[in-house]
Amino acid sequence: MTKYQRKTSKKAYSGVLLKPIPADIKMFEIIHGDKAEEELKRFVDDARHYRLEALAKHFGLHVDTRTEEGKTAVLWALAAEHVAGFKIDNGGEYRQGRGRPSQWKGVSAFMMRSTIYATAKAKNISERKACGEYLKVLQKEDPSTYQDMKLETFYARYKEMKGMDEWTGGGKESLDTYLEQVAIQHVVK
Repeated sequence: MTKYQRKTSKKAYSGVLLKPIPADIKMFEIIHGDKAEEELKRFVDDARHYRLEALAKHFGLHVDTRTEEGKTAVLWALAAEHVAGFKIDNGGEYRQGRGRPSQWKGVSAFMMRSTIYATAKAKNISERKACGEYLKVLQKEDPSTYQDMKLETFYARYKEMKGMDEWTGGGKESLDTYLEQVAIQHVVK
């Protein structure tokens, strides 16, 4: 594992979840004759249900997979496992992609972003200058972390945080409006 490779918590599938359903119509015609299609459909339905139960067990769900609620629970678990848009990000735990992990996540990233933005707006200065002022404050508050950090590096991290604006769903304008209304009390003096 490389230095910044993301650790995965996914458990590998096992048992019937690794094998396709063997549904050869010719075999069913030999065994069942005229009722081959009916029997094949019944067999596939039973095999799918058995695999759905195995999938629920894989995700640690204790649900009846014959009910709509049970099927829905398995659907959500499966979607959250494989589709990034269904994952729940509890304060920056999920980070898609590779590379250096973000130093600031969740609420701390939002507060830094809002403080720098509000400072720039209130003092009518560039966001880069506001980053410089905020970095000075951080260097006094937490010298072990920020003492050797250069303004260029800090400003680059700030620009990365600005890329996290899509959580609002409304784009940059809605986030900027929100920050202007809510975060003005965090202005660096």
